[in-house]
Amino acid sequence: MARKSGRLIAHALFVEDGRTLQNVYVGTTETGRSVPFAHLAVTYHEPMLRASKSRCDWIDYGVGHGDTKRVQGCDAVPLGGHLIVL
Repeated sequence: MARKSGRLIAHALFVEDGRTLQNVYVGTTETGRSVPFAHLAVTYHEPMLRASKSRCDWIDYGVGHGDTKRVQGCDAVPLGGHLIVL
C-alpha cells in the first residue's frame, strides 16, 4: 500500500498460486491518482521487494500496459485461452 500523510492512497492485493504471486486487485484513491508513481509503487515495486524467492518464482501482474511492464523489467509471457460466444 501507499500512504500520504498517514492516509491510504493506493493499494494492491496479491495472492500466492503455487509458486506464482498473482495480482488480483488494485485500487487508487482520488489523491493517489495525483501522486506520481503511487500506482506503480504498489503494483510493481512493493511486490518485488516483498516476494520471497524461496516461495515465489513468478509475479503475475496481469494483462495490459505492456510497455510500462517492460520498462520495469518484466517479461511478456504468452497466454492461451478460449472464447465462448454467448
